[in-house]
Amino acid sequence: MSSTSQPIVKSSRGPAVRKDPPARPVDRSLQQGAIKNADPAKHYVWAYKVGLGGVGYYENLGYEVEIKRPGGVHCVSLRKGQVGEGNPIEWQDNVLMSIDKSALAEQEAAAQLEVDALERRILSPGGVVDGLRGIQGTRARDNSAAISMVNETTENTTLLGS
Repeated sequence: MSSTSQPIVKSSRGPAVRKDPPARPVDRSLQQGAIKNADPAKHYVWAYKVGLGGVGYYENLGYEVEIKRPGGVHCVSLRKGQVGEGNPIEWQDNVLMSIDKSALAEQEAAAQLEVDALERRILSPGGVVDGLRGIQGTRARDNSAAISMVNETTENTTLLGS
């Protein structure tokens, strides 16, 4: 009997449903640098030990270096005992730093006020005109139309925005 003449058995339950196992981090890359036992009242960052944007930068913003303490915050990527008690928590040339979330919120609110004031100055008709923002790009510094279009068929000139 050939394979073409064998009867086809159909399932009475319908098409097969694919059941995939739950996704898992194969190379553990999703867990690199993850921290456990984090204080919910703190915001954490990994700061470079040296160079721009490193520990000094974050210290100027009010962050503090996290120290290994029993039951305290720790990095899941480090082996047990790799960081001794009382030492800064370091991982791949980075240092774990934290700041109180309320202090961070105050800093962000103050920075947002500065940005809002700058935006108002840039976008106000009497202030500086930002030539890269939408229709303002067709305006001169005194907010008058700076670009005109000539209709070559009728000799009419049309100013944009008028």
